[in-house]
Amino acid sequence: MMRSTKHAGKLLVVSLLAIAGACGSDDESADTTTAAAVTTVAATSAPAADSTAAETTATTRDTTADTTPDTAGADTSAPEADTTAVDTSAPTSESSAPSAPATGEPIQVGGIFNLTGPAAATGVTEANGAQLAVEQINAAGGVNGRPLELLMGDAESNPDTAVQLTRDYVRDGMQLIVGPTLASLCQAAREVAEPAGVAMYCLSPIPPQSELVFNIEYSPVAILSAIPAKFMAERGYTRVACIHAADVSGQAYLSTLEAVAPGFGLEIVAVESFQPGDTDVSAQLTNIRGADPDVLFSCASGGDHATVLRGMQQLGMDLPVVLGAGGASYQVAELASEFLPESGAFSSGSAVMVGEELPDDFPGRDRAIAFREDYSEAYGELPNHLAAIAFDVMFVIAEALRTEPEGGAAIADALESVCDLQGVLTTYCLGPDNHSGYQLVNPLMLRWTEEGTFALEVILDAEGIPGRQPPAG
Repeated sequence: MMRSTKHAGKLLVVSLLAIAGACGSDDESADTTTAAAVTTVAATSAPAADSTAAETTATTRDTTADTTPDTAGADTSAPEADTTAVDTSAPTSESSAPSAPATGEPIQVGGIFNLTGPAAATGVTEANGAQLAVEQINAAGGVNGRPLELLMGDAESNPDTAVQLTRDYVRDGMQLIVGPTLASLCQAAREVAEPAGVAMYCLSPIPPQSELVFNIEYSPVAILSAIPAKFMAERGYTRVACIHAADVSGQAYLSTLEAVAPGFGLEIVAVESFQPGDTDVSAQLTNIRGADPDVLFSCASGGDHATVLRGMQQLGMDLPVVLGAGGASYQVAELASEFLPESGAFSSGSAVMVGEELPDDFPGRDRAIAFREDYSEAYGELPNHLAAIAFDVMFVIAEALRTEPEGGAAIADALESVCDLQGVLTTYCLGPDNHSGYQLVNPLMLRWTEEGTFALEVILDAEGIPGRQPPAG
């Protein structure tokens, strides 16, 4: 899909430089080069008199350069820009109207997103959501009057690159990192960040929380398998086959499915795996067909869902498919649109994707619709659940940074103190024993359409699904 001219150049510049950097050097040493390009996003200038837009800059950086601005919670600094900035504008919805735009010395947060590679279909939308939040935060005055800057590093959907970026951020004194997304990347990155005392807010529900590690969603069991399992059971399915990616994420889907299946009356009749990025899974699907399941669970992320659906079509398998939530993006839906089985393809989702179809009294409906409008205005495409998560996470971070914590441990303490923060998806309330703050509302199951979009299939009740319930009232 084409982006609007407001933001079209920003992530394209990052992606192209990331590819160029990867091809230009074989040296993976953290002391000599970064494995991927890093970009800074910050709203820095006042809005026009007749508009609510705030000017934004996106600057590609070499993290080995001399440094100047402060990193979040520390007196160390990040690299100086070495390319020309691209001017863009923030959304103009009433909800994001600025009062006094942020000025002064920026507060930097290190970002790790999959802007290229197999997971780019979801990674770019997350980067967009985080970027949109930064613009709105800064247009409204920033963090105690200072602009928030988000460095956007491209992990290239590769754990090794995520580790390299993390090493670079640690070397440069960064005290807070947002991302990565895929569990395998986040788990690899935390093994560098955590011993260095750097706080991480992983955009994944899977890596275990710790004193310095935060993650998204309300429960990995719920988002990965309990919601899909409840849907399967309510549809009368009993025999489920799982085809999963042979990585941390895929294994997490399988293990959580095995844990919840008996409680929903499901029998797992076949399990097959494939390598992320594989283009042919016909052998695995042939084995699954032999087990005679009545539903297939595609336990994968990103474009791998399209590979599974294409393989089913080639084998003539008309079987209902439940797709892992990690692939529920419009980019993936467009890739998969010509391969959908007649029996339907479904995944969990959020009000951001189908807000207009929800009852007027559905919790968060109006906020979800407003976010959808803001995002579409900024990027010329529709947001998904993951974009809204990244958007909310940046607002949680901004709220924590208002206490001006210094160092990773202090930032973690500040994040734990954030409560009653109304986001797009839920009301967030973090604490020492809750490093996501996400409170469960009634889950949605969506149907994938031949137009490459999503439609509301059913609103499930939360009974039997693990997760923190919203406070009464």
